This record gives sequence, C-alpha cells and structure tokens, in this order.
Amino acid sequence: MKTFALSVLVAMVAVLFLVSITVAAPAEIKLSGAHYNLNIIGFSKCTKATTDPDCFKGNAGDIETSGHTIFVPLKTAQAVDICGDESTAPGPDDDVSLWVAWLEKGVRILVSDAGGTDIKVIDRDATDGTARFNLPDGCYEVFARAGGKPGGCMDIDTIICYEVVDDVPVQVDCSPSLDNDRYVLVGHLDVDRIKGVKPSWENATDNLLPVATGVGSGEPGYFDFFWQIFNDNLRLLQLRIYKVACP
Repeated sequence: MKTFALSVLVAMVAVLFLVSITVAAPAEIKLSGAHYNLNIIGFSKCTKATTDPDCFKGNAGDIETSGHTIFVPLKTAQAVDICGDESTAPGPDDDVSLWVAWLEKGVRILVSDAGGTDIKVIDRDATDGTARFNLPDGCYEVFARAGGKPGGCMDIDTIICYEVVDDVPVQVDCSPSLDNDRYVLVGHLDVDRIKGVKPSWENATDNLLPVATGVGSGEPGYFDFFWQIFNDNLRLLQLRIYKVACP
C-alpha cells in the first residue's frame, strides 16, 4: 500500500501494455532457483449443482491446501469469447459503470504489499469476487504455465485504480468494493491450454507486473491493484515468482 499519490491519467495510459501471450508455446524455458509457486485453480463445484458463483461462501480458507492456492470459478460470467489475444476491457474513457459491470463478470486477485515482508496468499477464495495476495515491494520475474487437462483458457488483466480529486485523476489503492472513480488496464495475459501442445513456461512479467503498477519502481511501496480474471474452463494456471535484483 503506497502512502503518496500519483496523478495524470493520460501519462499512465501511455504506458499501457496490451501484450498477450499463449502459455502453451513450443519453446521451453528451463526454470531454476528459489521461487514462490502460486496455483490459480478453476474450481468445478462453482459451476455444478449451484447457481451461486460464491460456492465457498467466502470460506475457501477452510479448505486444506499448501497455502499457495487461489480458487476461481471454472467458468466466470463473461458473455464474450475470452480465448482471443486481446483484452475485453472497456476503453480508458468509458464510463465507470461500464467498468464495474465488466469487473463483476469476472473475479479478482487484489495484489498488495500491506501484508508484511513475505509473499503469501491472504485470502484464497476469489469465488466471492476478490481474493488477496501479498507481494512485498521489490523486483520480480513472473512465469506462467497452463496446467490441467487440455482445453480452456483464462484471461488476466492488470488493473490500476484512480480517484478524481478536483477534476484531477489521482492513483489510489484499488477497492474490493469496486467503488473507485476510474480503472485503467495496464497489462493483459491470455492463457490457453491447447490440445496436443505440451505446456511450457512463458515470461509474464510485463503482463502481470508492468511498470505502471509501481512494483519495484524504487519508490517506497505501491498502490494495491487487481489481477482481473476471466476463466473459460481452464483448470489450472501456475505462476512462478522469482525475486530478482532491481536495476
């Protein structure tokens, strides 16, 4: 959680990342060294025998896991095909009501540095709308790989948030209540589990931790931001997070 504000929304839009990758490319990256594993699991019980997307009722923390797991619905509520290369997000000048409606069709991971000095899952249940992940400020590389049986895709959009103060947009912490004045897309990751293609690691750092998030920027702390998730039957997304030296 950052303690000072940044302004000028246009400047942030200038660094907008709309890069998309397919996490099933044939080229293979060999990973080694100390890292943090985060597994984002599409939970099938959220789409069977219930119409309530919050199948855990906010109690996913009661499920016994290693603590490196976040649960999302196996299929979120989007009405459009998310398996293409581009984000489905509204435009930067669209009304905030369109953004909120779009956000509510998916689920979110709130990324924050307010939970201490360790990388850890604070709330693993995103089926109620928002999970929480603590990432201490610093420099990282993030690698992504699809898992589970073939078929399915997932989009993760990196979103930063603003309040309007005296007609000036000022960056602030994203609110789990979705009551910020403005939202800006700064990164997009498209993950596909393709039949007949062996899953391989891809560097997703620029998609999930772009410069606009402020993570590792050299300033103390950063503003809480969202990884907005739309899932279409992808059962597992694996993330490996490596702490690296800052430039």
